Amino acid sequence: MHFWRYGGNFRDGFGFSGDGGFGFWFLNYLPLLFMIGLIVLVIVLIVKQSKQSHAHHQQPTKQQPSNDHAITIVKERYAKGEISKEDYLELIETLKESQ
Repeated sequence: MHFWRYGGNFRDGFGFSGDGGFGFWFLNYLPLLFMIGLIVLVIVLIVKQSKQSHAHHQQPTKQQPSNDHAITIVKERYAKGEISKEDYLELIETLKESQ
């Protein structure tokens, strides 16, 4: 069981001859597993960054609001008699100028 006495390494197994006994064979695959994990991590980070960047560019831009709704309200108020003809014309002109 003393691999250091005969100059063995982990590939020889921990004290076994390597022909079927349990040993540290899995240590041979650690660098490969590390590289695979590193590649997967890089891919995940790239995809995540790409999605965030894409979502950032897809946000709707603020446009100047349309005055259509305000004009409709002014028309309704005029129709109900809440405002005079002069007020109506002044409000419509002001709203159309600001579009």
